[in-house]
Amino acid sequence: MRVSLFVLLIALQLPSFGQIDLLPRIDQWRSIQQTHEQHTSIALGEEMLQTVRQEDSLAETKGARVSLELHPRLEGGYSSGTGGAIYESSLGLLTQFKTEKRWRLSFAPIISTGSFPKYMTDEINANRIHPYGGIAIYSAGQNHYNSFFLKGNVEFRASNRFQFSFGNTQTFLGDGYRSLMLSEYSNNFLNFKLKAKVWKFKYLFMVSQLRDFSDRSQTNYWDLEDKYTATHYMSWNITGKINLSFFESIVWRGQDTLLARGIEPNYLNPVIFFRPVEYSLGSTDNSILGLNFSWELKDGIKLYHQLVLDEFLLSEIRARNGWWANKYAFQFGAKWERAFGIENLRVLGEFNSIRPFTFSHKSSQESYSHMNRPLGHPLGANFNEGLAELLYYTDVWDFNLRFFSAGIGLDTGAVSNGQNVLLSYERRNGTYGHKIGQGLKTNINHFQTSISYLLWPSMGVKANLMVGYRLAKNAVLEEDDFYFRIGIGTNLNRVNRFY
Repeated sequence: MRVSLFVLLIALQLPSFGQIDLLPRIDQWRSIQQTHEQHTSIALGEEMLQTVRQEDSLAETKGARVSLELHPRLEGGYSSGTGGAIYESSLGLLTQFKTEKRWRLSFAPIISTGSFPKYMTDEINANRIHPYGGIAIYSAGQNHYNSFFLKGNVEFRASNRFQFSFGNTQTFLGDGYRSLMLSEYSNNFLNFKLKAKVWKFKYLFMVSQLRDFSDRSQTNYWDLEDKYTATHYMSWNITGKINLSFFESIVWRGQDTLLARGIEPNYLNPVIFFRPVEYSLGSTDNSILGLNFSWELKDGIKLYHQLVLDEFLLSEIRARNGWWANKYAFQFGAKWERAFGIENLRVLGEFNSIRPFTFSHKSSQESYSHMNRPLGHPLGANFNEGLAELLYYTDVWDFNLRFFSAGIGLDTGAVSNGQNVLLSYERRNGTYGHKIGQGLKTNINHFQTSISYLLWPSMGVKANLMVGYRLAKNAVLEEDDFYFRIGIGTNLNRVNRFY
């Protein structure tokens, strides 16, 4: 019955145009390979294809165009961790509109239901967030989770150098598999973006409305507490091979003890530094700085690096005494396109490290998070991680093999050991002696491989098979989960499960 419904729904698809603007970044890297020389380190999530290929796609369009597409996904499988069958089904209705030169709109309401491998189920139960997005509603009778959420974006291209957009989307900043600055792990969030391109510089200014979901009894998204961020990201192509990017973001709560702040007008200047403004306001807002560097060597090899500073004192770093507020993170990685001389083969290796309490604040309303998920790395903080990936594709086939190993210190009881960014750093034990891995020392190893075949190129419908094994082990428990999924669907409803 479900297969018949799936076939019926995709048969209703109307003629479409261009590329889908709301695709997850994980499915867009092929188009990025065609634009290496552009150094698109501002990888703007749902807009990536549109950002790197925009001039060509707009030039091909004559007059206004509208498309309406149904994007279903249906998958089934097994998880040894849950001891039973798992399945996922979702349906998105994607509407796109664009004019010849200026306007582009993408909008997609998505409904989903499913059961998941144990590590994902545990996270859903803890945070009440559905992997696809939105608040997870548990259906006890059928033992699955339901969700409804929206993706959408309206964009206005004022000129070849300036672009404005407003949407409910995600954004990715960086060159690696992970991003420590801003990733696609959290839910979509409302945002306004100003993008500019002048000479060798690309600039992003973004104001976002986030939600604090610390009150897990809530069932309505709009009843959750507001929090906001303002973000600057400047990407500088120093040469044709070297790129240096600067990142700055500040988080503030929508309601403090005295008044309803809402969007703070003092942070809306796109060319100021946030830290002096924060001091002038006398606020305790959460300010974060970062640096992204990439260098393309010969033969398709790229080195990349990220450094993120939440708080630190140089004197305390030199003292090497484990001061709790030395909060920083870094990433080193390399990727090799056309590896071993093989066209369409990419190999990536990456190391990520985040100190305890990084991205956390006095309360979850000021932490660098949205809807109970970190805005950066999915593991939060207080860990070291090594990651490797091999990816090969043809016109219709994709093969992916990836693995990560992480040593992480989990939080226990009422004490914060610095892993969960939602917990207040005031719940720590002491001022000194804090180091990566403190707390409940846990080793996580996750292997995942997938293969897909493109059945319907105009719609991006793929047949997929994914097999994975995840082991988490500490002094208290040992949880292993072998899982597999097989199904069919489009990329609109796809999520990153690799954490």
